[in-house]
Amino acid sequence: MADVLDLGSLEPNIPPTDFGLYTTSLAAPPKFGKSTWCTLYSKPLIFDFEEGTMGKVVFRVPIAKWAEVKKYIRQLVSKPELKEKYNTICFDTVNYALEGCKQYIIDNYQSDHPEKLIDTFNKIPYGGGNELLSKEFKGEINKLKRAGYGIVLVSHIKDKTFGKETENEYSKTVPDLTDKERNMISAMADFLLIGDFETSTLEAAKKNDKDKVIKDAVVETKRVLYLRTNESAEAGFRWPGCPEKIPFDFDEFKRVFSEAVMEEIEQGKDKFKLSDSKITDIRNSLDLRRETEQLASVEEELSKDKLEKEKERSEKEKAELDDIVINIMALAKELQANNTDVKAINKILDGDPRSLTSVDKAKDILDKLGALEKNII
Repeated sequence: MADVLDLGSLEPNIPPTDFGLYTTSLAAPPKFGKSTWCTLYSKPLIFDFEEGTMGKVVFRVPIAKWAEVKKYIRQLVSKPELKEKYNTICFDTVNYALEGCKQYIIDNYQSDHPEKLIDTFNKIPYGGGNELLSKEFKGEINKLKRAGYGIVLVSHIKDKTFGKETENEYSKTVPDLTDKERNMISAMADFLLIGDFETSTLEAAKKNDKDKVIKDAVVETKRVLYLRTNESAEAGFRWPGCPEKIPFDFDEFKRVFSEAVMEEIEQGKDKFKLSDSKITDIRNSLDLRRETEQLASVEEELSKDKLEKEKERSEKEKAELDDIVINIMALAKELQANNTDVKAINKILDGDPRSLTSVDKAKDILDKLGALEKNII
């Protein structure tokens, strides 16, 4: 049974003051500045699915398949020294990450069920695809979180209609994901940020007495970031009291975050009567606990890595053995067709070649059959 905390000595949680350690969902239109936003975090690593940061000076890895993501995450989790190099892992974009994850699930399901034709995600029986997607995607994200990394999940946006076929029908800007995907991301994220363009009229258009426009209106378009849900966007922030929206500015978001988290800590100090030194002690204790959790994650990933390598080696040896057995049977058949001494052949084979389990033994038999063939020839 895993060790649990002593509830008698449990101290209140103190939120991290580095917002790069939280999980953030950032959705915005194309060319809005989402990828640039990711590069502004402290020590970011970009999982670049769309080549959005190819023109940036930043640590990035282009991603083509979900299997690559799993291998990179295994490195990040199993090598603690990488925590000194990277702090926040950005998925740019989560739209493509989820599509890659779906294809990975399809391929695995098809491999496990060769009797079925599973060429699209929706063909996985009984709606099981979404359950497998949630388990696979959240599982990998949680590995990063347990290892102490912050997460940024970048996505596109769309307008979604709510309350259809009712008198209260309305639309909001949301991440461009399916309902189940959006709910999954929302449950994982501390911040649900929606970026969009906002146009305002600075000066109305002027018209003459015939209602003809003689001077166009003066308008201004700005980039804004919604932090809380309103009539325009479905957003969310970890703590109450934040503005509904702010300019799309990284430093401004840091300021709002800092004010909110420090207010939360101050309220906690008053509620639990904590001194500044006690806060420091609790933080140190939490850091130690996180380090312990990280080490446990490292051991778990190393164990999985060892098992996977053993499995790959076993599958490789089996494939090699199958090839050798096919060659043995073909050569034995050829020797028999050439009227070679059957007793000599059977003595070398020493039974059915298909029952062989050793690559070395199979190679030895093939070599002896080859020698017998040369002697005959």
